[in-house]
Amino acid sequence: MTSLSTSMPNADALQPFMQPYVRLTQRNMQLFASFSASPEMVSLWLKNGQKMFSQAVQGTASGKTPQEPRKMIEQVQGNMSDVGQSKAFANLLQGLMQSYLQFLTDLAQTNMAALSQMPTQMIEHLQQTALNGSSAAAVPEEPPARATRKAH
Repeated sequence: MTSLSTSMPNADALQPFMQPYVRLTQRNMQLFASFSASPEMVSLWLKNGQKMFSQAVQGTASGKTPQEPRKMIEQVQGNMSDVGQSKAFANLLQGLMQSYLQFLTDLAQTNMAALSQMPTQMIEHLQQTALNGSSAAAVPEEPPARATRKAH
């Protein structure tokens, strides 16, 4: 009985297919690092942090209880609104869109290259299968051992 076996490709064979994903991840990490370290964002976070710290110190000095959660949520929403309106955030979104467009281009090119190599690989695989099949056919199978009857 002939069994068709498919072998898993090795890591080197998969490397070209993984490159678009690796490049996308690297580009996006670089974009987020640039965004979070931008002077505009650092200034915004420091300003908001100082504001919240001074309010906490004033509240503690006056013996008041900490701010109620609702007021803190409103402050955080205001901070996020400032981030959303910043030029750094607009640059981040623009960079992400470009990054994903480049990813789709890379992915399409990788797939087209793989498809162009497929006929050659199929022929090689068929030849290898034929060679393996012909060598198996050249070796005759032993007939099954027959049970011999003993005469009584």
